[in-house]
Amino acid sequence: MISSSFLGSLQPSDHCISFYRTPEEKRATLFNFLKAGLDRGEGAVYVAGDDAPEVILKAMLDYGLDVRGLEKEGLLNVIDYDGWYIVDGKVEIAGIIALWARTYERALETGLKGLHACGEMGCFFRHKVVAELVEYEKALGRKLKIPMAALCSYSLDHIRLLEGGPFCELVKCHSHVLSPSFAGTVEFEDLYPRVLVEELEAMFGRGAARTILTFMKRWLSASEAEFFDKPKNFFTALHSLFGSGSDLIEKRILKGLCKRLGLNSKVL
Repeated sequence: MISSSFLGSLQPSDHCISFYRTPEEKRATLFNFLKAGLDRGEGAVYVAGDDAPEVILKAMLDYGLDVRGLEKEGLLNVIDYDGWYIVDGKVEIAGIIALWARTYERALETGLKGLHACGEMGCFFRHKVVAELVEYEKALGRKLKIPMAALCSYSLDHIRLLEGGPFCELVKCHSHVLSPSFAGTVEFEDLYPRVLVEELEAMFGRGAARTILTFMKRWLSASEAEFFDKPKNFFTALHSLFGSGSDLIEKRILKGLCKRLGLNSKVL
């Protein structure tokens, strides 16, 4: 389990992503994250996207949180995703961010020192709005404009539903990654190109890998920085060049990334 000391070290504006294998693992991470904020005099918000709010509240009670007392004092708010993340079947990114801004402002108005917020992201997959989910996460960015700590929770099963570009984009726009065997900051700008080069060299050899990368940069008319800054463009070009043969290359790169992030590569 991810240590409470690490969760307690997260700072305002940190935008974190967590991966879990079981509901119990998910709740342990999210509840510890919220407790870390409560212990610092901050409010706690949980957006339920996999389970109903009453299920979450019961689990919090079993975990040991004084749910009724926290709700009465305005310290804890468990919200359903319907009307927050997804409204009438649509994802309004600006609307969601505005909701977070108002929630943070209300927390300060009531005398709280800040806000710890977390969300279950499974609802985006069930409603088949994954592209909108990626754009929402990108809009939030590695550091939130709102000075609150946020944690977005994903099942390892979700990785199977993501292609190379979207998965890389999700990781890239978070400051910290938490997984069953990894917890820490991730400089994706360093990690991604290193894994990309290593896996291509393992598959084709150093010389051929360099040739492929050089050709891809020319294909995309991209500088070195632009080439590694936009994973989605790389995987799109990969499919254009290699057709169905790109699937094996993509899977190899994703497995390399997952391994370094403490994720079970068997999920791919």
